[in-house]
Amino acid sequence: MRRRYLNLFMIMAILLLSLPLQLKANDVAFGMGAGYIKPEGIEGTFLLGANFRFNLTPNLILEPEFQYWRGEKKETGYYFKIQEPVRFPHLGQWTSFQYEREFQDFFLGWNALWFVPGRSINIYFGTGLGAHFIRTSNKNSHWVPRADRAEFQIMPQQKQEYDKTKFGAGVMGGIDFQILQNASLFITVRYDFVENIRQFKVYSGLRVSLPQEKS
Repeated sequence: MRRRYLNLFMIMAILLLSLPLQLKANDVAFGMGAGYIKPEGIEGTFLLGANFRFNLTPNLILEPEFQYWRGEKKETGYYFKIQEPVRFPHLGQWTSFQYEREFQDFFLGWNALWFVPGRSINIYFGTGLGAHFIRTSNKNSHWVPRADRAEFQIMPQQKQEYDKTKFGAGVMGGIDFQILQNASLFITVRYDFVENIRQFKVYSGLRVSLPQEKS
C-alpha cells in the first residue's frame, strides 16, 4: 500500500514539473490560511497552510499545498514499583502513570480540483495525494511516580523523538468568495486518509491571483 502511494506521489510530482512554462500570469493564484484540525486519537489543534493554484482549464485546477500542525495526546505508561528496595529489590508491582506525547505533521501534497465558477461565489471539490512528515516526542522529559515509600526513586526518563513519513490521500470541497478582482476569501473542508492518524480539517484564508499580463 505504501509503495502504491509513493508511485502516485511521484506521478503527481512529475505532472507538476511538466506544467507548460507559458502559463499566463492570471492562471496562477497563491493562498494562505489557518483553521482547525482533528487528528485521529489526538486533541484538536491549530492548522496552518499555504498553496498555489494552476488553472489547467477553466474547470480543472492543479494545487500544490503545504500544511503544518502540532498536537498532543495523553497516554498511559507503566513502571515497576519496588516494595522493599534494600531487602527485596525484585519484589514489587506495576503501577501506571500519565504522560503526554507531542505530534508534529509537515504535509506536502498535490490536489486536483474541479472548479465550478459563478458570479462572486465559486465552488470546488476534488482529491489529493501527499506525504506527511510526522515527528513524535515525549513532551514530559521526566516523571515522578506515586510511590508509597520516600526512599523509592525513579531516574528521569530521557526525551525520545521519532520521525516517520506516511503517504496518504484526501478528499475536499470548498467555496471561494470573490471580494476584489484579483482576491477572494476561501473556506475548505478536507478529510485525509493517513495510516493510524486520519485527519479532519476545516480552514479558511485569503487567495490572491497574480497580476494579469498586459496585452
